[in-house]
Amino acid sequence: MLPVLAGILLASALAITGYWLLFTTFMAYDDEGYVLWSLRNFAAHGRLYGEVFTQYGPFFFNYYDALARILGLTFDNDTSRWITLFHWMGATAFCATFAWRQTRSHLVMAATAGLTFVYLWVMINEPSHPGGLLTLLVAAGAALGAWAIERERPPAFAIVAGVIGAAMVLTKINVGALFVFSAVAWMLVNTGEARWGRNAALLVAVSCLLLPRLLMQSPYSLPWVATFAFLVAAAALPLVHQLYRSRRPEHGPATWGWLVGTGLLAAAVVIGCTYWRGSTLVELMQGILLDPLRHQGVYQIPAQWLPMTRELALGSLAFAALAATRARVSGWVTSVVIAVRLGAGLWFLAACAGLTTFDMAKFGFVYGLPLAWIMIAPLHDRQASPAERARSWVAWVFVWQSLHAYPVAGSQINWGTFLWVPVFIVGWHEALCHVAERLPRLRLFSLVTGGTLLAIATATAVGDIAQKGFVRYRSSTPLGLPGATQLRSPPDLNSTLRILCDNLRAHGGLLFSLPGLYSFNIWTGRPTPTLANATHWFSLLSVAQQKAIRARLESDPRACVVVHRGLVDFLHASGFPTTGPLFDYLMADFEPMLQIDDYELWVHRGRTLALYGTARLSPGAAGGLRRLELVVRRTDHPVAWVEVRDLFPPYGLLEKNLINAVHPAWLTPIDEAGVPAGPMQILSEIPRLTRPTRISVEYPLLPRPMPTAYLLVVLRASDGRALGELRLVR
Repeated sequence: MLPVLAGILLASALAITGYWLLFTTFMAYDDEGYVLWSLRNFAAHGRLYGEVFTQYGPFFFNYYDALARILGLTFDNDTSRWITLFHWMGATAFCATFAWRQTRSHLVMAATAGLTFVYLWVMINEPSHPGGLLTLLVAAGAALGAWAIERERPPAFAIVAGVIGAAMVLTKINVGALFVFSAVAWMLVNTGEARWGRNAALLVAVSCLLLPRLLMQSPYSLPWVATFAFLVAAAALPLVHQLYRSRRPEHGPATWGWLVGTGLLAAAVVIGCTYWRGSTLVELMQGILLDPLRHQGVYQIPAQWLPMTRELALGSLAFAALAATRARVSGWVTSVVIAVRLGAGLWFLAACAGLTTFDMAKFGFVYGLPLAWIMIAPLHDRQASPAERARSWVAWVFVWQSLHAYPVAGSQINWGTFLWVPVFIVGWHEALCHVAERLPRLRLFSLVTGGTLLAIATATAVGDIAQKGFVRYRSSTPLGLPGATQLRSPPDLNSTLRILCDNLRAHGGLLFSLPGLYSFNIWTGRPTPTLANATHWFSLLSVAQQKAIRARLESDPRACVVVHRGLVDFLHASGFPTTGPLFDYLMADFEPMLQIDDYELWVHRGRTLALYGTARLSPGAAGGLRRLELVVRRTDHPVAWVEVRDLFPPYGLLEKNLINAVHPAWLTPIDEAGVPAGPMQILSEIPRLTRPTRISVEYPLLPRPMPTAYLLVVLRASDGRALGELRLVR
């Protein structure tokens, strides 16, 4: 009962931590908005690849569409975070279950859960991204495949590999193909009599040399790419030897039939559903297979290798070759394996506890790959047990999934290498038990010390992100926009997004963005020009698709464009220019009307707007007074005073202006363009406003310069309630 209660408490703590982190993170590049808007368009229109642009496969869309229909969900920022939390916790549970089956240790299971959860913290950056679903599928494929191997059920393994492989291929073809390769290679080595097994192992070994090279063919001359390919090959080759040594001729025509049959059936169901929703077979072929080949060179983030990366890979490969020459596992080989496991384990646990200059995911990606075979290497001469063979399967999947980080080594590093955690912890536990068995005098010391270090590192890693999540949750406030009512963000971002959305709802027709920031379409309800939407539309969309967007923008005089200046400048500085026919049109026909922080609102040239939610300061006037001009759309109650305060906690009050006979306000009704729509009035009180109004108030000059970017103007009712917040702009 106590372990069950502890497990429930741990799961609850991880889920709450995930909630805090997910609902306080919004990334400016807005990949989540792109994915959510594509999901909305598919649900409403179908025609995936034909009209609805996407870089991802049809399983992802049908999976989300089924969830939405069954559970009555809406594709928005709040929903995406709940689904991502489910994927995050699911992947964690699969890894923890595998570790439990391997060791029957509650501490190992808890540590695997905690460290896997922390390893996957990048889930918070891109809610709804296919990477989250792929992580769950990889964890399920590894854990369920290991279960089938442990239970010696080859047909079950084939079914798991076929169904999950098809789902992954039809979500992101490169990641799915790597999983399918892992499963096919495993089954090849474990098929037929001894001679066949040797030939199959040789074929797989050659594939380990060729596959990374073929995958990275076009930019292979780049140093980081060549290192990546070498690292994967050096990690995979020793595992091929391990797979061959532990092989069993358990796969025959029947199990191969299960693999191919279930895979094709699953793929047929997904493709059939997508075809039924309007996609043609030609479009499906283009979207699933051909376009991904073109997209891999569009955007790259190079992997940053740690010191001694190549040297460690070479040393690991040399040791594996030397150990393979021994017909039996000699004592010195076992001693070296144990020593490397314990030493590398201490290094990795230090990274988990934040004691190194790199994080745990960087360790798993760079150093974990060449160490994988050592973590599962046999410590005896007996025939490998089913549990040991299952461990080899998980390590094999781990090595090949690391290629998920090519060509973009961002969040993909964590998504592709998180299986390092269960591989490491199970290997660490086995090494400690081996030391305890061979050195009885050190039994208690080794087990207690090893378990304590594992527990401390896990508690430190989990506690660190829990503390960060709690602080962020308490220091942020709800965004309160449609579809993002539970999302919380810092005060400056909150006010920026609210003001932009208020103006877009009031003044906008079609809404486009540079780069693609489609959460604004969700928050405002404004449509995009076409269904071809992408974050980097300037490089992903064809000339014809860009021309279609231009034609729609030209036809709508109320069209607006949201631009994130910081992202555009970053892309240019990184060598990814945003030029193209559509970009050239935007530069020629649109101009900035409003800028707040890094965001800009563009409209057709010559159009003017009443910029609601903004305030401007006039130059100093005679008598030591300045005028503050506010543009207000409406208020729910009369305004008793206007205050100027700091934007960030502790929200220091700089000025408070009571509206009375001594300090009146100048009120001018305005139209949508900001042009006066009635006479100006001087009032000793500001009534409830039912139409757009420009308000002017005077106040004494402050004794210090006013940094407008960090100030907020608040309208308050007589009881102190905030009736509106405005940002000072130039």
